[in-house]
Amino acid sequence: EYSSWFGIWYLEDGAYEVIATDVAGNTKTISFTLDRTDPALVVDTINENGYSNTENPQIHATDKNPFEIIVKLNGAEVRRDQATQNENGEYSSWFGIWYLEDGAYEVTATDVAGNTKTISFTLDRTAPEIEVKYSTTEPTNQGVFVNLISNEPIQEIEGWRKISDTEYQKAYGFNYTQDVTVKDLAGNEKVVTISVTNIDKTAPEIEVKYSTTEPTNHGVFVNLISNEPIQEIAGWRKISDTEYQKAYSSNYTQDVTVKDLAGNEKVVNISVTNIDKTAPEIEVKYSTTEPTKNGVFVNLISNEPIQEIAGWRKISDTEYQKAYTSNYTQDVVVKDLVGNEKTVTITITNINKAD
Repeated sequence: EYSSWFGIWYLEDGAYEVIATDVAGNTKTISFTLDRTDPALVVDTINENGYSNTENPQIHATDKNPFEIIVKLNGAEVRRDQATQNENGEYSSWFGIWYLEDGAYEVTATDVAGNTKTISFTLDRTAPEIEVKYSTTEPTNQGVFVNLISNEPIQEIEGWRKISDTEYQKAYGFNYTQDVTVKDLAGNEKVVTISVTNIDKTAPEIEVKYSTTEPTNHGVFVNLISNEPIQEIAGWRKISDTEYQKAYSSNYTQDVTVKDLAGNEKVVNISVTNIDKTAPEIEVKYSTTEPTKNGVFVNLISNEPIQEIAGWRKISDTEYQKAYTSNYTQDVVVKDLVGNEKTVTITITNINKAD
């Protein structure tokens, strides 16, 4: 038998006719099209991440031979389209998928020769949902970490550190408010507002208020009044978020550390020096203790300023005088300026006016 066998791999695509003729003139003809080229399939507006957020994505393809396009959503067929021949003899298909829901799509164009072109993409026209999470919302004198947590993978955010495909973090060292645009992989945008207002690195301003600074034989109340809320002060009674009080029953000096809610400290000095619970020391001085037919002057001399004594003449802040014209004994109450009392006995026995 006679035979012929050869390949035509080197020939270009096109319409071919193969004719075999023997010596007797018998002829066998086979016509076919050689097509090794995939259809030219395009899904417009797909970004480098394989996403599209276009409201009406367009699918279009061309080929020299008939073909069909199948669109699948999550593996299930949702659209099939047959190409039509145009005036140039080429086949094409062009349609939109605006009516289809968001999801993972696979578009396949297959021509009659079995050449296949497949494009996979995700149709996403919904902005991401973003949770803004603060490391603390309580007052602090440290920095605050802010995390943006998305319900889907998001693009890189400039100036933020990537924690995962769905989370980014930024540290704020001072109070700051800003809008941050977050984009998912399809390019859908969500603007979130970052508001850090709880960073406080300034010590509180403290006013020290005394119930009295005048001499007293009672206790003194000291109030610490802040320009902002402060932490509890051990040993002090809370009046309000910004005020604490303590009673001092004796003179005392101490430093008290006051902290605001963020932990910033202010040291204030408490100095109570006006409490006096000691009675005055009184010297009784007679102008004479010898027998006399004249009067006797009695002076009461104190070691500290004293209050006015009824019936006595003031010599100075610490001395009063009285004239006695006859013998007399009496108790006199002497009070210092804060009210501490000292009782002294006056005894006149040396006046004799007889001839």
